[in-house]
Amino acid sequence: MISRDTLRRFFCEVRATLGAAADDLLYRSGSEAGEAFVGTMARWTGSEDPMEIVDHLGDVYARCGWFAVSSIEVDRESRQARLRLSRTLETYGQEGTRDQPSCHFLRGYFAGFFRALFWSDGIVCSEVACRGRGDSVCEFVLRSSTVAGA
Repeated sequence: MISRDTLRRFFCEVRATLGAAADDLLYRSGSEAGEAFVGTMARWTGSEDPMEIVDHLGDVYARCGWFAVSSIEVDRESRQARLRLSRTLETYGQEGTRDQPSCHFLRGYFAGFFRALFWSDGIVCSEVACRGRGDSVCEFVLRSSTVAGA
């Protein structure tokens, strides 16, 4: 298990080294990690029910120090979800220091996770609020890429 502080330092180093290119790299890495972790979550929860797996997200990731869930809303029919999180690993210790949303790894992670869990393709994730820029929560919105592009 990698601690939240170690991951925070890693993200800072990646951003310092790569600049703006880090955002895309972190998103892609997060997407692969999220997609891969769905099977593990199914085993840990003992369930194949996607909503039951989502219900356990907060417990698992709070223990890992990645984030605390304020709320998660999923509309399977419209292929949309909204997550509100506090204590996110990418903003830990850097609250209010960014100009724009900065949780690119988590944004990718949720895109990959929800794509693998529910929708299989065409899901994008945007961060509409971020503790890194001083917001009270990090808020992620997942949509079908056809809806997001409209």
